[in-house]
Amino acid sequence: MAKATTSKIDVESEKALHDAATAIARLQWDNWDVIQQYQWMEREKARIVEAARKRHGDFATDQAITHRVHAYVGQLSDLNAPRKVGGRPKQRMGPQQKLDVLLAMLRDFKRQKKDQVSLKDINAWLGEPRKQGEEDIRDQYGLRNSKITQTQWFAVKAGDEKIPLYQKQHYITRNAPHVSHFVVNAWLKWLEQNEEKLSKKIAAKQRRGS
Repeated sequence: MAKATTSKIDVESEKALHDAATAIARLQWDNWDVIQQYQWMEREKARIVEAARKRHGDFATDQAITHRVHAYVGQLSDLNAPRKVGGRPKQRMGPQQKLDVLLAMLRDFKRQKKDQVSLKDINAWLGEPRKQGEEDIRDQYGLRNSKITQTQWFAVKAGDEKIPLYQKQHYITRNAPHVSHFVVNAWLKWLEQNEEKLSKKIAAKQRRGS
């Protein structure tokens, strides 16, 4: 009898876990643009404080800065100051934007004469500090300092179809301790040759919603 009760509890717990996890996953997916905007805002806040500390030294603690920010937000609220809606990114990065990012990234690696890059190299590229007064596609799409953990990122969903933006021969998988890597020049060449075809396929799938 105890076994049956335990089994029932396990089933109910699994269902509760499934329901909660799927609901949270849908919430995150539907509000991905909000999450991206928040992450962008946090990075901008850190950049502002870092720039101030470079100019003026350790002028205040993080707690003092946060306290003063809250006070000024209250003042803006009292004044009913106009509110600028959102920062970068303004919307979730779409399939065409991802294609643009990959082309820019691979061209940058080619300029650096890198023929093989791992996910670690790609994340290092995403994490490169922005040059003074300059902005590139990583900033435009809010990707600066983001992390890619799986190769699934290098595919896009158009309608119900997942379209890979690289071919199998462009990614060399290796067993540990060797590092798996992408072949830069071959991947870039294929993307440039098929950019128009991929763009049309993505657009067609999105229009049909299939």
